[in-house]
Amino acid sequence: MGPKEALDHMKADMSPQQIANRSILPSLNTAYYEYGKYTTKRYGDLGGESMFEAIEKLQIKYPGTTILLQRPTADMPFCLFVQTPLMLRVLQTVEQASEIVFMDSTTNLDQLNTSLTTFHTWTPAGAVPIGLAMTATQTIRDYVQGTDPYSIASL
Repeated sequence: MGPKEALDHMKADMSPQQIANRSILPSLNTAYYEYGKYTTKRYGDLGGESMFEAIEKLQIKYPGTTILLQRPTADMPFCLFVQTPLMLRVLQTVEQASEIVFMDSTTNLDQLNTSLTTFHTWTPAGAVPIGLAMTATQTIRDYVQGTDPYSIASL
């Protein structure tokens, strides 16, 4: 439940005088501020060192999944490449997977404006995913970084 839903739930049982009293029912901005403090304390800061530590823990938790992380530096932007065992099996068993690849990118999915790009190949059953890349922006450099040498070298 987010801040808006929590406030709506609280308002349901309050009188108009209680709703107007900010010491009983905080404003929406205050609720979002407190919710932000709570999530930062519980899950860590967005995009900070704790995010990279969480991704590295996922590499240990899911050893069969290829999770390659490029931490942002002055020369290289952020990039995360993910390939599950199913995606790898598709690449190994579907003949045209090495020849036909479709890309679809979506942005503005999170507060960091990360771009999510899915890689698919064609099969008689339809498109099948073969990899995911999360990049800071949608530039050729980011896509090359997200696919070379990671996915090509890992095949």
